[in-house]
Amino acid sequence: MQYNLIEIYPIHTFKRGKIDPNGKQKWGISGLIDKTDRVKTKSVPNAGGFYHYPVSMPEEIAFNELKQVMINAHKEHIEKIQRSLTDLEALKFQSKK
Repeated sequence: MQYNLIEIYPIHTFKRGKIDPNGKQKWGISGLIDKTDRVKTKSVPNAGGFYHYPVSMPEEIAFNELKQVMINAHKEHIEKIQRSLTDLEALKFQSKK
């Protein structure tokens, strides 16, 4: 089966040669038409930002599937950080008496 590749990746702003933590993050998209045959393995979008999708699938559908997987992964990560922050805020000092 033949596959194409689509990637969504962050584009960071730089300040003095380093990533600017206060800079606005943008996103880029790239695609690759792969003419080689691959093993018939079900391919799914990866939260890391890439998707090897069958050539029979329209590129826009592959993009939307990949984007949604990435959004869901970001939301899950935010929820984990929020739970951790809540636990940290609730932490009280206890004397060792």
